[in-house]
Amino acid sequence: GELLCAMPPPVGTVHLAGSPCYQPAARKLHLEYAAAVVDFEWRDGRCVPVVDGIVVHRPDETAVRVEAQALEMAKAAALVEKHRQRVLERWVLLVKGIVIRNRLLSEQ
Repeated sequence: GELLCAMPPPVGTVHLAGSPCYQPAARKLHLEYAAAVVDFEWRDGRCVPVVDGIVVHRPDETAVRVEAQALEMAKAAALVEKHRQRVLERWVLLVKGIVIRNRLLSEQ
């Protein structure tokens, strides 16, 4: 389900916005949630909903926030590791190139 946020969310629920990890966190925790439709915009002649976050039951808010933060940290760690691997691969290519260049220069 979806919630139109021109009005406050229903009693007993809370709107969580600002992080793309809220929906995966709620899904991972097997909690009930709804996408929060905050506006509509026109694209290619069609009216398309603008979704910003999710709506969950108030007792589940803390669990979703903690899990979303853990997912964000894991995503950041994965990006750092990916960057580290790329840097390492580039260093390996550079060293191999220098070794090959030195070998060719010593053969002459």
